[in-house]
Amino acid sequence: MVQVNPKLFSIESWERFCAKGRDGQGGGTMARDLEQEIRNLQKELEGIQKDRDVLRLQPCRGDAEIRAKDAKYEDLARRAAILRETIRDLTRKRQLLIFESNSGG
Repeated sequence: MVQVNPKLFSIESWERFCAKGRDGQGGGTMARDLEQEIRNLQKELEGIQKDRDVLRLQPCRGDAEIRAKDAKYEDLARRAAILRETIRDLTRKRQLLIFESNSGG
């Protein structure tokens, strides 16, 4: 079973995602929805990576600033790891849906 972090979905897309999973509706449309969600998460991941790069290059003037910068950097790194894992899980789920729809279920 693929574990998906619901915090990374908008409320509407998460409800739509869950409803399609329960109803067993359309592998094709669900695969397209997953593909769109994967693209959105990839864009968000790119933004986080850019923020990390910018943060890494910012100078610090003292211990307090260094600690604050490290905390922000670790938070961004944690969010990026969660996004990568979710993208990987959704990609697996999409591939499984495509395989099941092509093999007749």
